[in-house]
Amino acid sequence: MNVNVEYLKKIFALNNDFNIREIELNKKDKIYITYFESLCDSKSIYNYIIKGINNNINRKNFKKEVSALLQQ
Repeated sequence: MNVNVEYLKKIFALNNDFNIREIELNKKDKIYITYFESLCDSKSIYNYIIKGINNNINRKNFKKEVSALLQQ
């Protein structure tokens, strides 16, 4: 996954509108959320996506469920 994120960072290096948010599930797995500020509202991204993920990270099976999806 890091290769893809690094590639996106390289492509959009000069674009200040491009954002990458990283959420760590555990030492091995991370979730990356990418968006263009001009196409999305960063407050909405935080309130409806990032906040929801952060709230669920502590749920017992959430990390296992997401890790299983990442392995597919």
